[in-house]
Amino acid sequence: MQLYRHLLHPRIPRMAFAGYNHGFMHIPAAEVGALWISAMIRGELVLPPIEQMEAAIEHVRAWKRAHINFEPSRSCAVSTRFQQYIDILLAELGVSPYRKPHLLAELFSRYEAADYAGIIDESHATGGRRSSSVGG
Repeated sequence: MQLYRHLLHPRIPRMAFAGYNHGFMHIPAAEVGALWISAMIRGELVLPPIEQMEAAIEHVRAWKRAHINFEPSRSCAVSTRFQQYIDILLAELGVSPYRKPHLLAELFSRYEAADYAGIIDESHATGGRRSSSVGG
């Protein structure tokens, strides 16, 4: 089953899943997902209408079908696209997805779990109501 942001079924908005997915960045993705869910439950993250969330799910599903023929779990997996996935969630939380200390490191060094230290405090510092975008 495909979920909005791989976390939430649009028609069951108070039930969400921040589970571990397969891949090398699964722990940060699950933790950022849990942070996103907690912001949504607290009313700090405004979701788009159900129809728009379902359209976003279909957009992701279509992209995966067109580009991920080798991955049997493509309907629910994030795997090699963890970075983009985490960036989307962080942006919706009002937290900068740019975690490196300078541009060269941002462009040429790999991301690791330690790069996400402090995101909980950063997310709480943004406070207020934020909107979840609709796209992929």
